Amino acid sequence: MEKFAKNKLVLETHLEELTHILVQSEFIPKVKASLPAFINWDIMDAEQKKIANSIFNKYLNTDRTLYNSLFISAVASFESFLTQTIESTIQILNENFKRFDSYNDVFLNRQIEFSGKMLSSVYSPPHHMNIDFYKLCKNIGTISPGSTTLTLNTEIAGYFRNILELDTFSKFFDDLGIKINLEEISKVQNVQAVFETSGVKETLKRLDDFLKETIRFRNRIAHTGQSSSDITKETIDNLIKKIICIADAINSILTKGLNNLIKK
Repeated sequence: MEKFAKNKLVLETHLEELTHILVQSEFIPKVKASLPAFINWDIMDAEQKKIANSIFNKYLNTDRTLYNSLFISAVASFESFLTQTIESTIQILNENFKRFDSYNDVFLNRQIEFSGKMLSSVYSPPHHMNIDFYKLCKNIGTISPGSTTLTLNTEIAGYFRNILELDTFSKFFDDLGIKINLEEISKVQNVQAVFETSGVKETLKRLDDFLKETIRFRNRIAHTGQSSSDITKETIDNLIKKIICIADAINSILTKGLNNLIKK
């Protein structure tokens, strides 16, 4: 579906930018080491030479800071992709299903619950979200038995907590009747190829371990302010490759699932 493809393009574009930064960072030390040979030291005064020497002689290991920053940015872009995927799904549902009886009670109750929690933040709304509280109220009013103008709130996509673990993400689609959990993702052949596994069971374990390790690294960097020496260029290359692979699998499973819902 076009909306999902657009979300993935945004993700891939950002990850590509991070990859370029990673590649360029490898050349900075080499360029710095070669520059002194091209400087005409004879025309420089003492102060200028002092400044130049301080630049070339001072060693700063910035790799760790750079790698940690790129890691955080890559993980954030994946979290944003997951949030946008839920928001796009709600938009598609609003375009195709207007009747109250098109949904089960569990799904609608979750919509009411999350909308209500967002309304409770009216005096202290989240800084990263632009919430129209009147629109939330209006749309909740359409969720009633017999309604033929039912409109779901897309804003609740921003309320999902710990979305990177994929548990709350999967639960949203389970309530719709679409299975998009770790096991389903592990069935995708490209996922098995990227994770270098054979079979669903092995892939599921590797995928689960990957997500847990990613969250652990992210939390260590973001919440303690400490640089993680475990993050290397290879770590980021691997992270980006696997994020894109998982996003592809999610889009594929979700597109098929929503198409089946719409055809019913």
